[in-house]
Formats: sequence, structure tokens, C-alpha cells
Amino acid sequence: MNWEPTNGTEAISSWLNQGVLFGLVLATAMVIGCAALWAVGSLAGNGQAASRGRAGIGLSLAAALLLGAGFAYLQWTSSTQAVAFAGDPAQYGINDTPQIPGAWEVIDLSERWTGNINAYRARTGLPPYATDSALTARATSCARSRAGEDGECPSPTDCEDGIDPTFGAWDYGPGELDKLSGDLTDEQIRSPSPWPGISKAVTLDSSADMRSAWVALRDNANKKAIVVAMMENAAGLAIWNNCTKFN
Repeated sequence: MNWEPTNGTEAISSWLNQGVLFGLVLATAMVIGCAALWAVGSLAGNGQAASRGRAGIGLSLAAALLLGAGFAYLQWTSSTQAVAFAGDPAQYGINDTPQIPGAWEVIDLSERWTGNINAYRARTGLPPYATDSALTARATSCARSRAGEDGECPSPTDCEDGIDPTFGAWDYGPGELDKLSGDLTDEQIRSPSPWPGISKAVTLDSSADMRSAWVALRDNANKKAIVVAMMENAAGLAIWNNCTKFN
């Protein structure tokens, strides 16, 4: 009996083979010794010694049989049953190939996350948001500005004209990057919607003609991201075009 090792199991396979060999040698030695005891006991008329010899032979053979059967069972489970439970590396692999430091990747989340908000608003009888390419471009510019590149965010000096959107910005660390591939939850939309520090849930405002843009700027080399959201209402209601910065 010999256990064929696979990659990474050479050491434990060697221990297993040596243990089985030692067990079989020991069982064989016990059979020989007990047989001799049986023979000597029979020749000397010592029934107790002969009886112990016979019992020893039976126990040794049973031990050898169990050892061989157990080894065969382990080989069967390893080669047939365990294969069905083997994981596919493609399922749990992580693509963490670094990009050039400072080479930010723009991810437009507007359609998906605005869709999450609209699904919640529909359940509460509120009109939907619309996405807007121009607003998305402004959100991208704001995100680049926060990353130290060329771009700009709404500033309080523009609020007198009521032309700038409400916006929020967040810095994501390595443990938060997986959020970029997920959806906004109802809790995030409902409270604090999903921005802390403001009294009104902007995503649940009942105004019509509302627009939404969500942009993430991700740096895979340094495992971080900047997320910017911009909300705008063409009607110019105070809660919307007031340059509120909720981050």
C-alpha cells in the first residue's frame, strides 16, 4: 500500500505511508510471535499459553485487516468523494493586479445606484430620479479634484446664483472597495440616505425632475477610491441647488 502524494502533500503522504508500513510490520511480528506461543503452549500442554497465542493471532490479523481497509477507504474518499468538494480557484480568486500608482480608474455608478434609489422611491410612491451625462461629468471632475488632479467641485461662492447641485464625497479604503460592485441597500437609502450630517433625506425628497450622478475614482495600486454623488433639481428648489456639501 502506498499513498501517492499530490502537490503540497508530500510530507504528510510520507508520514502516512511510513505509519502504515510500521503498523503492518508490527502486525506481522505479532502473528509470528503469537503463532510461536500457540505452538509452544500446545507442545507443553499449557492450554492457557496456547489460548493466548490463538487470541493474539486473531487480534493481529484483525488489526492488519482494519489497517488495510482504512487505508483503502481513505484512498477512495480522496480520489472520488473529496473531488466533488474541491473549490474552483476562479470562484474565490481576487484580481489584485496593481495599476501604476496614481493612475485613477473612473467608474460610473450612476445607472446602477440611481436604479437602486428609484426602486425604493417607487415603493414609497415618489417620482424617479433621472441620470444626466452632464451631471456625471461634473461629478467626475469633482472626484478628480479630490484626488489632486485637474477638476473642480461646487463651491459656496456659486450658491448665490442657485446653480450648483447638492453633492457628497467619500474616501473608501481597502476594506470598502467591494462596495463599488454592490448595490445601495434600503437602509443606506433611507437613513442616513446615505449621507450623515444632514437633517433631510435628500434621496427621499418628493420634488420632481430630479437628477442623480454617482462616480467612483479608484486607485487599484494603493487600494483606495473616492466616491462622489451629485443631486440636482432643474426646478431650482432650495433643498437642491443650494451648494450643500453633505460629507
